[in-house]
Amino acid sequence: EQRRDTDELAQGETRVQTDGEDGLRHDTYEVTRVDGEVTERELVAEEIVREPIDQVVLVGVAPSPVREVQQLLTDLGYPAGPVDGIDGAQTRRALCAWRQLEGRSVSRQPLRPGELEALRATTGLPAADAGRGVTVDRTCQVVYYRQDGAWQFVHAASTGADGLPRPGSYQIQRTRQGWHTSTLYPAPSPNMYNTLYFHGAIAIHGSNDVPPRPASAGCVRVTPQAADQLFADLRIGDPVRVIGSY
Repeated sequence: EQRRDTDELAQGETRVQTDGEDGLRHDTYEVTRVDGEVTERELVAEEIVREPIDQVVLVGVAPSPVREVQQLLTDLGYPAGPVDGIDGAQTRRALCAWRQLEGRSVSRQPLRPGELEALRATTGLPAADAGRGVTVDRTCQVVYYRQDGAWQFVHAASTGADGLPRPGSYQIQRTRQGWHTSTLYPAPSPNMYNTLYFHGAIAIHGSNDVPPRPASAGCVRVTPQAADQLFADLRIGDPVRVIGSY
């Protein structure tokens, strides 16, 4: 059985053999999207179309490369989300970050011609400036960590919905370990973890809510796991560079 799905997963063709005859099963799905990303699909119609095998191979769409792209990005260390073949915002975030570090034209757009081949040829995260520091990429919604002349980690991030932090060069000014509640934006439960302040009250901090778009009140959210790494490795005075725009 060979499955061929459209990019949107709204329809698909599956090669089948029933009662000794080759044909196609045409499936139609009802697709649910959240913030433009496909999150769920339900089969609503199914039809078997009898056709000779030499005609079957001409029907449908080409297999999508999205699953391979997601796996390649994940293996390289980019936050591509689940390897599920769905070209959503998490995949675009990782693809954008790969473009940034590889010196390509940066955007959150789908895979471009020639990029799959370039991804296959990429062997790891590229070289970086000497020293230790982080770069907050507002375009791609990631945080890059560099040390020892190489990019070591690429973390999923969510910057401020109001356009903060502004592009520029900063440095870690103070830190606060563990979970706590923002004094400016209090919440029923602690909402900041392993906080690294770099411009007044603006900080990089762990959060349990890191969507692939700007959503914070001005800080840079990362996952708790990413906050653990950054808090352990960064020191007061280390540089923080903010680039790009969403």
